Amino acid sequence: GISVRNDPDRSTTEVMRSHYEKFYQILKARGIKYIAMQYPTRDVAVLKEFFPDNENILFISNKENFDRALRENSYEDLFLDLCYIEFGHATPKGNELIAKNVAEVILREFDPG
Repeated sequence: GISVRNDPDRSTTEVMRSHYEKFYQILKARGIKYIAMQYPTRDVAVLKEFFPDNENILFISNKENFDRALRENSYEDLFLDLCYIEFGHATPKGNELIAKNVAEVILREFDPG
């Protein structure tokens, strides 16, 4: 079955913000464009609030593609567990959905034509 994990000491948003900001600072110092991807089923607007200037950041949402996939598949088809009551670690099928979405966004963003 699906296990549920939660950290009672820190909110999901605090943990996310800390990780995203740290990674952003490392990439910014190296002059590398930051591709910030939201967790499946979560709104990318939360990430955009972390970086109001959007300086050298490409945001990728997985909400729409996972919402669509969850209408056609069971939760267990896409996730191994349930973290923070909203999403989990992806199954191979879920990972494929993420990879295809990221590839499409990057190709659109960096298409020279």
